[in-house]
Amino acid sequence: MHPAIQAALVVLVGFGAAFVQRVSGFGLGIFAMLFLPYLTPTAQAAATVSTLFSCVTSSYNGIKYRKSADFKTLLPMIIASLCAIPVAVLLSKYISGDVFTIILGAVLIVLSIYFIFFGGCIHFKATKFGGVLAGLAGGMLNGLFSTGGPPVVLYLTNVAADQTVYFASIQFFSP
Repeated sequence: MHPAIQAALVVLVGFGAAFVQRVSGFGLGIFAMLFLPYLTPTAQAAATVSTLFSCVTSSYNGIKYRKSADFKTLLPMIIASLCAIPVAVLLSKYISGDVFTIILGAVLIVLSIYFIFFGGCIHFKATKFGGVLAGLAGGMLNGLFSTGGPPVVLYLTNVAADQTVYFASIQFFSP
């Protein structure tokens, strides 16, 4: 593929992923990782590009909605996630490209099945331990595949006071 076409497609994926993030509050990484592995040399490079998209989009939304975010709930998740991301990135160095792609596909399928069929079945209370677990899971998925939103979404949809607090919190959490 010609490099200019490849770059244009990467930018198009970025805009599509940002749109998904803006509408739903999460999903940028999931959307981007459906396409980027075919447009970048490795799945790890795709995850890096997706993370860059996420940083720009979530930074804008996080600043815009910062007054509504629930920082008491977010702090344990953020700390746990920041601890898990480097571990996941180091782990990804030891996974071959083919195995990495298979694991990514399996994670995306499992997440899709969960959110389609079982989305409202699991309920949490706002606890520090629950926040840490959601943060660890989100950090591992972010570090490996740039798809750390689902565990955090699952937790925040159960503990956020209302839709505004949920949306602001998920935007602030996202890398």
